[in-house]
Amino acid sequence: MKLIGLSVLEARNGLLAGRFSAQEYCQELVDHIAKNDALEAWSDFDAQRLLDAARDVDQSGATRNEAQQLAGVPIAIKDNIDVVGYAGTAGTGVLQSRRPGQNAAVVNSLLEAGALMAGKTRMHELAIGITNNNGTTGPARNPYDPKRSPGGSSGGSGTVVGARFTPASLGTDTGGSVRIPAALCGVMGLRPTTGRYSNAGMVPLCRTRDTAGPITRTVADLELFDALMAGDKARLDVSLSGLRVGVPRDSQAADLEPGVAERYEEALKTLKRLGVVLVEADMPERDALNAATGFP
Repeated sequence: MKLIGLSVLEARNGLLAGRFSAQEYCQELVDHIAKNDALEAWSDFDAQRLLDAARDVDQSGATRNEAQQLAGVPIAIKDNIDVVGYAGTAGTGVLQSRRPGQNAAVVNSLLEAGALMAGKTRMHELAIGITNNNGTTGPARNPYDPKRSPGGSSGGSGTVVGARFTPASLGTDTGGSVRIPAALCGVMGLRPTTGRYSNAGMVPLCRTRDTAGPITRTVADLELFDALMAGDKARLDVSLSGLRVGVPRDSQAADLEPGVAERYEEALKTLKRLGVVLVEADMPERDALNAATGFP
């Protein structure tokens, strides 16, 4: 069985059923990472550390515990999200010696579910940009074409999932920094409502707009990560019947590629079937207003 292409849920189900061990799974990932080191996705990665953690989780029997929803599954974390034992530089030279004393709240929620820490990922310096072209660390590279950008600012987090180094990662998003790498690396990214996840233990760009966000290869995996990270705020049984949703076709959907436009229309049809009331509504001045008030 080829393990590198497994989603989070596929990997977890395989571990739970005993089809392979965490050590076997992580060893295949480590071997794959070694063959593709030219992608330069990591800011801090220790293969032996990951393999030791996989051995420990196998020996503990946690991989066969259904309550441990991520036991034996390795994840990668953007370098502006604190993890004990790893550098937390936010991709800038000023913070190269920074070693956090405690984990970010979102990291704790995943580690408590049994996730294994694979490493920290490269990012655009201080998250202020969308290319991941970082003069301090060098750029992470697109997994489908190393000459191209993986997007940013969570570029390394997009690369590791797109390249099948890990089945999931965490990034942060202020103005697209999870969604852009997910799009350019061919994976799934979720930017939740600000405040859904705790920002404790993150190096901030903008305290009123920042949020962590998961990057995975399937929507089902995003749903799992969202539930774990949101905790008591997670509600998956919300009825959409009667919800009014604005559809800004002219300003948002006028220049989509044909395949993207088709998916866009399918999504609207799905929402309508679920009882959503679609309201044709455009705000042509939105981009200019946002540019004038948002990032300043």
